[in-house]
Amino acid sequence: MQGCPYIASGDSLASDKITLEDLQGCQYFEDLYISSFSQYSTLRCEKKCIIDSVYYSEHRFYKADTNFLGTDTSLASPLWELSSAWQDTAIVKLLEPENDGFYYYNFKIGNEANYSDDYLNASYKKEWTLCKE
Repeated sequence: MQGCPYIASGDSLASDKITLEDLQGCQYFEDLYISSFSQYSTLRCEKKCIIDSVYYSEHRFYKADTNFLGTDTSLASPLWELSSAWQDTAIVKLLEPENDGFYYYNFKIGNEANYSDDYLNASYKKEWTLCKE
């Protein structure tokens, strides 16, 4: 008895083909938390970019001992203190489909496989509103 190979027939998690040009550019994310129970606030600023075949990300966390009632919550306010920051870089590689043409993932950032739809349609924006470069 001979088995048939499984054919994915269009159930791919990723769009079929991407190019490095499709992934180019920067995306920004910010998350502001203001406690309603105490005088405490946090601001998370994240930036991720793919330029040529290099991925770059920047993460910064700020804290403030205030709930910002009636005041400016942007980083222009002197109440924010940088509490932690880090950066990361990695090589971006495009992936070919599996043997049966099924795309689990269509690119890698370092060792982490991704699919472009999730990467490009994440909750990131084109710029920051509270954070700054």
